[in-house]
Amino acid sequence: MVFEEITSRRLRRKRRAGTSSHLS
Repeated sequence: MVFEEITSRRLRRKRRAGTSSHLS
């Protein structure tokens, strides 16, 4: 999924709860 790649890149750069929320 494209979402997974985008979230993965964002998580790698900003490891915060904000990104985790989107993944949930």
